[in-house]
Amino acid sequence: MAFVWEFAVVRRKRLGYRVQMDTQGWMEIVESDYLTHESDKTGIRVRFPNRRVVGMAVTEPEELSHFFVTDTGDGTKETEGYGMGEEKDAGVLKLPKVKLNPGAHYKVLAVLERKSGTPGKGFDEPVFRAEVTGRPARWLGWLARLKLARTESHTFASQPALVGMVLLVVAVLTQSGLTLFWREDPTR
Repeated sequence: MAFVWEFAVVRRKRLGYRVQMDTQGWMEIVESDYLTHESDKTGIRVRFPNRRVVGMAVTEPEELSHFFVTDTGDGTKETEGYGMGEEKDAGVLKLPKVKLNPGAHYKVLAVLERKSGTPGKGFDEPVFRAEVTGRPARWLGWLARLKLARTESHTFASQPALVGMVLLVVAVLTQSGLTLFWREDPTR
């Protein structure tokens, strides 16, 4: 009943999107690993078609903040390679070449606004331009090139979990129906 109330009757509005990129290895990422020109301080560009980036912030961790903002003495300013802008019909989020130790991460919160299109219609997927290369060790030749892998997080169950839940509900209903309504005649 709680599920029906939450998702069918109330139908609360939720906004959210999460994309996590992770390298397939255990080596640190340094500035020279980003596959952009040396003079380009931006390591990752994210384009949001038909949307405008109206705000952004790095939410964690604090120890990496110097990659995004610098103290000028009378305040802070964005570092070169970090910021937001526009390209043609898309908002752009620019992230600098951040040095990350194995297991390190950072999160970026971006606020988007519809630029064009029909209200209620879905948006095109964001376009990520990000790639890093690893430093090959003699015995780890297969790690010569690391790519960013995209994973997504959803607010509800994954498709295999959803199928499992449906099968479980069907099994429970079938068992209940057989127990309540199928009776053998004991006189025969």
